[in-house]
Amino acid sequence: MKETKIKKIKIKKMKETKKAQSELMGIVIVVLLISFGMLFAFKLSAEKKEPIKRSFDEKQLASNTLGTFLRSTSDCNHERVSSLITDCGGSCIITCPGFQTDTTGGDSSATCSSCKYLESKSKYLFEKTLATWGKNYTFEMYKTGKSKIVYTQNGPCVSYQESQTQPFPIYGDIIYIRLDLCSS
Repeated sequence: MKETKIKKIKIKKMKETKKAQSELMGIVIVVLLISFGMLFAFKLSAEKKEPIKRSFDEKQLASNTLGTFLRSTSDCNHERVSSLITDCGGSCIITCPGFQTDTTGGDSSATCSSCKYLESKSKYLFEKTLATWGKNYTFEMYKTGKSKIVYTQNGPCVSYQESQTQPFPIYGDIIYIRLDLCSS
């Protein structure tokens, strides 16, 4: 009887041990599945998505830079840049200190005081921002089907290029303001 009791206890302990081993194996499997899941998620998040992000960032940079430029106030009689663009494209009434209108032949808009001012200041502003950040750029203003009124450039556009063009209606015509960002 004592022997039977000891056998029953041993069998009971073996069952408990097997049950504990089964539970432990289940925990190990769950931990492995979680580890593989986290490894897979980390690998996906670590993959380079640089070209997409770079494209989006440069589009935003071109758009935001051009938008800020157009909404800014100049030091030419405290005129808004948009007013100077309107003047440059047609009336040529505004005279900016240090930038005299050239009345000797040629396209009057290209020799207008406000056009000269816009070309000088756009070059200065873009040099202090975009060029400092290592971005090559081209900035131009032109009328529909006509030559460039304002043009500044910092280095050639060799590879990747993003553009932002803003049409600007004036006196029965349209001036296009365009900023191209290029990777160097």
